[in-house]
Amino acid sequence: MLHSSIVQYVVVFVAALVLAVDALGQLPSPIEFTSTQHSNDDTTLHVTLSWWAPQTGNPPTSFTVYHSISPNAVLSTFDSVATVLFDPSLPVKGGVYTHTVVCRSTDTNSFMVRGRWNAEEGTNSNIITIYPIDSVLEALRPVFVSTPDTVAWERTEYQYHVRAQSNASAPLVFSLDDNPQGMAIDSVTGTILWNNPVYGSHRVSIRVSVDVDDKRLSAQQTFRLDVNRDPLHCAVLSGIVEFETNVSDTPEGYAYLWRVAADTAGTIDTVAESLYSVRLDRGAFSIAVPAGVYKIRVEGLNLLPEWYSNEADQDSAEAVSIECGEHVATNFLVSRRINPRTVKVSGRIVGEDGQTGLIGGVSFRARDMLNDSIHPNLRTVHATVNSTPFYEVTLQAGVEYAAVASAQQRYGIGDDYYGECWENQHDVANATTLTFSKNTAGIDFVLESRPSVQNGFGGTVTNSTTGLGEDAFLIAYPLQDGANGSNDSVVSRNAISVQTKFDYTFTCRRIQPGVYAVFCIPLDRRIVPGWVTSNGTTSSSWQDARRITVTEAWDTLQYNVSVAPSKDVFGRGRVRGTVARKNGGVVRKEHDTHPQEIDAIGGALVVARNEEGNVIDHSICDANGSFLLTHLPVGKVSITADRIGYTPSTQYIELSPTKSQLLSDFTLTTLTTGVTLSSDNGTVSASIFPNPTMGSATVRFLAPNTVALVRVVSLTGALLSSHVEDVPIGFATVTVNTESLPPGLVYVQVNCGAYGATMPLRVVR
Repeated sequence: MLHSSIVQYVVVFVAALVLAVDALGQLPSPIEFTSTQHSNDDTTLHVTLSWWAPQTGNPPTSFTVYHSISPNAVLSTFDSVATVLFDPSLPVKGGVYTHTVVCRSTDTNSFMVRGRWNAEEGTNSNIITIYPIDSVLEALRPVFVSTPDTVAWERTEYQYHVRAQSNASAPLVFSLDDNPQGMAIDSVTGTILWNNPVYGSHRVSIRVSVDVDDKRLSAQQTFRLDVNRDPLHCAVLSGIVEFETNVSDTPEGYAYLWRVAADTAGTIDTVAESLYSVRLDRGAFSIAVPAGVYKIRVEGLNLLPEWYSNEADQDSAEAVSIECGEHVATNFLVSRRINPRTVKVSGRIVGEDGQTGLIGGVSFRARDMLNDSIHPNLRTVHATVNSTPFYEVTLQAGVEYAAVASAQQRYGIGDDYYGECWENQHDVANATTLTFSKNTAGIDFVLESRPSVQNGFGGTVTNSTTGLGEDAFLIAYPLQDGANGSNDSVVSRNAISVQTKFDYTFTCRRIQPGVYAVFCIPLDRRIVPGWVTSNGTTSSSWQDARRITVTEAWDTLQYNVSVAPSKDVFGRGRVRGTVARKNGGVVRKEHDTHPQEIDAIGGALVVARNEEGNVIDHSICDANGSFLLTHLPVGKVSITADRIGYTPSTQYIELSPTKSQLLSDFTLTTLTTGVTLSSDNGTVSASIFPNPTMGSATVRFLAPNTVALVRVVSLTGALLSSHVEDVPIGFATVTVNTESLPPGLVYVQVNCGAYGATMPLRVVR
């Protein structure tokens, strides 16, 4: 905002031809001569002049700045006031030369600049004349408050949201005085858009104006926009997406591009290196990409997803190879998405007395978020409860949904009640799922009251790749001391689930004092769930979880939670199975006929990794302990099941085009500070402690022979260490040095004669 006491000035550009001198006309003049000025009092004016060197011929050796205080700026009234040297070894920033002149604000000040080639002087630039005007009126002149981005990329859309302000009541009007072809500005919002920038350096001059009485006050912002050639986006992939049958509308949605690599055999591997997306424009798309090999998928609200060309999965999709400078077209004929059969589901949100109606909301989320048969608009459905405790939602028939209800924070009652899943559970990860085939009423949620303590903790959830916020559920599990003094006993019934707010922050407050571990489930299915660790990043293993201590008082610490996307792979492989509790040893002996009782473990996290150790798919078990991995690529995959309070279990599978549907069941045992293996008669046959360990671990086992082979392998089966130990027959101990091992979960294998055992060991740093 401008002070009315500050003297302001009008800048007038006069054509240089008025003062052209024939004798000097052979040498060029500086170009784009402009000025900015400010005043700290009513008498002194600081004028900063800027210009570019001539763009043709040899550069000048220096520039001479001229100043005139005459009301009539003729050549005889200009005096030389400064010399600016040209030094090729010291190029000026951005190629722009500047000089500031201090003068009196009560004068009419004119300026020009000339280049000098040793003893010869070039043609003068345009003349800038600054007149003092009425300071009250000048206080209404608009001023720019935004700074442009002066770098753009060829074939990549350029936007500049121009912002200006004025004390005048009339609206501001934006226009372009100078601009490259194809660039446009919105006269009302000031947004500059250039859809297809052209390589080179371009002058852009923006004017903002406002009408005051019968006068138009304006300001100008001029800058040089450099459009670079981006070597990383030197090719163009485009296509036209059409429906197979003649219909009146066009496909609406996006085209997604996965950059893939060739394996050692020269065939195309579906492991993605990066992902690009572009919105369909009247059924067409075009995007600049790096040279490489791509697989392309289109999907949207009114079309069924499809890979190029005419394939349902990425493994079978045709790979498109493109080189720099090429433009390759990939057209699609897609099926129109038929609106699915829907049902109405309704119910109430009430307090624990079953009668008190609560204001809040209910969220229904499809368990298989990547299922193409589920309409995108029906994968996650929210219902708000306002004046009455009743809600109603429209869901897709036959789809498995998990439902969560909560009281609204903004009405002052959110802190009084826990969020609840269907059937009165606090644990979102272990929520009972619902499937509807007809309109259903009476799906009620009873919210339990929170304790009266004023405590808790909070934080923010962000994407580790993009840095942007992520919507998520966070579950705080209370940990209780086990029999051996470790915090390894968990009562998930007392878990507390909260959801991030609009700004991706979460608050878990008014909870029972104690020690908690926090599990994060991002709502975006492509983001991997995980446990909040000490450094803020999430881990798929609950043993890495940070222990958060909550007392009677409010914890002012905020826990930043960083989540990561899985590796972008869409294959045809599917693995389904169950995770259950096993009452027995970690390793089942061959020929063991003893029955082993099992119970379903709901909420277990099942993670699939490729041979490089990258997470490529994941699933959270439902209340029945069942999981489903739906988009695995062909090749070797390790699958790990992990649930708080249990020892994780890993299996290795291999998927092929002829064997892409597998069944894989897991049984987990309760975790203690060590891992113990039981023999057939129930006696201890092997143990490893401490677990986790920082430096070394001791393996104790029943040795039937005097020589034992001890091996350490990774999650993917890679051999990390191997050594032979001489041991006595009977109970023997062997030390495993873990200092050279990577942090994380490994497996220790012991083979001694006919005896063999495998035990998990967690290495921490």
